[in-house]
Amino acid sequence: RALFDLKAVVHAQRLKYAAQRRARADTFQSLNIT
Repeated sequence: RALFDLKAVVHAQRLKYAAQRRARADTFQSLNIT
């Protein structure tokens, strides 16, 4: 049970980190294009 919760937390953190990186990359691309 605790192990499952830990895996879920790690997975959520990984998704959030990936989303932030993608958003930041999109922002940099927009700035470079402008």
